[in-house]
Amino acid sequence: MEFPGMTNCGEARSYTSTIYLTAHEIGHSYFPFYTGLNEQKYAWMDEGLITFFPQFIVEKYTDDPDYILFKRNIAAYNKSAGNYNDVPMMINTNNVGRYAYRFHSYNRPSTAFYLLYNYLGKDKFAKALNLFTKRWHGKHPMPFDFFFTFNEVAGEDLAWFWKPWFFDLGCADLSIENIDTSAKDAVYVTVKNKTGFPVPVHLTAVYKTGKTKQFDFKMSIWKNNIKTYKIQIHSGGLQKIILDTETTPDAYPEDNVKTF
Repeated sequence: MEFPGMTNCGEARSYTSTIYLTAHEIGHSYFPFYTGLNEQKYAWMDEGLITFFPQFIVEKYTDDPDYILFKRNIAAYNKSAGNYNDVPMMINTNNVGRYAYRFHSYNRPSTAFYLLYNYLGKDKFAKALNLFTKRWHGKHPMPFDFFFTFNEVAGEDLAWFWKPWFFDLGCADLSIENIDTSAKDAVYVTVKNKTGFPVPVHLTAVYKTGKTKQFDFKMSIWKNNIKTYKIQIHSGGLQKIILDTETTPDAYPEDNVKTF
């Protein structure tokens, strides 16, 4: 399907899917071919990236009202995360077996890149990816070359992110651990990171009037082995609190909603 400077792919089932597939296969001209990645060892370095960034192409060139950026990626991750196919990405691809290949090379890495993009922001992420591409053109970079380049542009050691998402067994899983209602006009919601995998927190408070209030925190709140995070919410007329699982990786969403 993909060759250096050329792609050959069939028409997909929908216009949106055709745009995505075409962008995906064209993207392989850069990863692995332009940089010379070893996709037999680390397929996530090309398939993961090429599953991640065509999302923006689809958003730009389709008028599909049902298309939500990265929603399908997150859904695919949440469906299979934590099962027997969820193996660390730093295990060589040729050792994971055919059943684990798709999750190992596409779903988990594209989800990790989505999280990193959200954390760094569009400009810094693009700068890091461009620097990596130019710096390692034809030089057959390894994963650590990718990590170090992003650390350099980020201006920080991102080991707190790289280690769980790329090296460790496990999956993303947040929960609403505790609700303290002892205060007069507020409740204190404790969100627990049950596995240590850093993800952002997107919590919605729903009130009986139909109004909602959104609370958003970057995934860096889990740095330094932090396990819980407390959020103060106005309690007047509070009906429900919801931890997002539509655009947030979470393998076990059963404990993400509390009703009053």
